Amino acid sequence: MVILIFSKDERIIIVPPNLTTTSWVDANEGSTAYMRSWAGYIATLLGNTNPSSAPFIKESLEPFLAPTNRGAIMQTIDDETGKIRRDRVSVSFSPTKISSDPMAKGTYFVEGTQEIKSITGKAVSHSVTYIVTVFIKGYKPVVENIQLKSASVTLPTYVASENDGKIPEGSEAEKIVEGSKIND
Repeated sequence: MVILIFSKDERIIIVPPNLTTTSWVDANEGSTAYMRSWAGYIATLLGNTNPSSAPFIKESLEPFLAPTNRGAIMQTIDDETGKIRRDRVSVSFSPTKISSDPMAKGTYFVEGTQEIKSITGKAVSHSVTYIVTVFIKGYKPVVENIQLKSASVTLPTYVASENDGKIPEGSEAEKIVEGSKIND
């Protein structure tokens, strides 16, 4: 009996300043509100970039990246910040909605408006969706994947409902579901 008490994982109740509800995290799972909050944080961090903020963004994000994908994600960030420097623009992102889908465990869809502003002040805005796959490992959020799509994304559950309960082979929805199974 004593061994069982000490081997049980503890669930920690938290109320971060940016959440309006109580959230929790245990050794390998977090509440939906907590996980959505992390997805929103990642998308907002990446979506608000200028040449001088790029090193801070990488430093802030790197501790949360899964070791298996860290190199690829950091390279993508380097490539994108290189384009931002080359084009001398700044990028801002205003999230408007965070969704999840039961078919894509751990994957969150952060929709919003991205504005790209040149040094002359000319700005172009369009809708984008950050697809963030994040899990909890040892009480810590671990980001497995980040994608940026230049429009709204149809959630896998809706795609399946439109196709007799099946997701079409090779579709974007299939890739999202497969990407969410990394930790199964």
